[in-house]
Amino acid sequence: MARHGKRYLEASKRIDRTRLYDPEEAVRLLKQTATAKFPETVEAHVRLGVDPKHADQQVRGTVTLPAGTGKRVRVAVFAKGEKAKEAEAAGADLFLMPSRFEPSGLNQLYSMRYGTLPVVRRTGGLADSVVDATPDAVARGRATGFVFDAYAPEGLQAALSRALAAYRDGPTWHRLQQAAMRQDFSWDRSARRYADLYALTVERAQAAALH
Repeated sequence: MARHGKRYLEASKRIDRTRLYDPEEAVRLLKQTATAKFPETVEAHVRLGVDPKHADQQVRGTVTLPAGTGKRVRVAVFAKGEKAKEAEAAGADLFLMPSRFEPSGLNQLYSMRYGTLPVVRRTGGLADSVVDATPDAVARGRATGFVFDAYAPEGLQAALSRALAAYRDGPTWHRLQQAAMRQDFSWDRSARRYADLYALTVERAQAAALH
C-alpha cells in the first residue's frame, strides 16, 4: 500500500469520500487544498457513457493546455442552467435557425454574442438582427451571419454552402465573428434610440407651434 505524505493527508481530511460533489464544489475544494508554489496538474475522470468496444465511441486522445499538442483544441465545460446554454452557444461554429415565422428571436442574438454565426431565413426579427455576408457587407465589416429567402431545402443548403466556404477562409471567418460579437442589442441601446426619437418629436412639435 502506498504511503502518503503529510500534505496529502491534511488535504484528504477536507474531503468526504461518502458523498458526490458537484463541479463547483469540487473546484472550490481543489483550490483550498492546493499548496504547491507552481501550477499543479488536475486529473478529471468523466463517465461518458460510451462503450470503447465500438470504434465510433472511442475517446482517442487528449489535449494539453495551454500550449496544446498541435491538434485542434477541445475544451470540456462544466456548467448548469443558463451557463450551460451559454456554453453551448459559445462552443458552436454555426447556429441554424431556418424559421418559417419568427416575430423576434433571441437565440441568434445569444449566438452572435459568442461569435457563433447564425444561418437564418429572412423573416421577422431574424431579418432585423442578422446582416447577410454579402461581399460588400463583409468588406465593410457589417456582415454578422448568413441569410436566405426561400423557405425550402435549397435555400438553406445554399446558405450553408456559403457559410462553410467562409469557415474555410480563416481571415474572413474571424472578420465575421468580430462583427457579430460587436453587435449591441442591449436595453441601453434601445433606450438611447427611444430617447433620441422623443427628443426629435418634441423638437418638431415646438417648431410647428412657432408657425
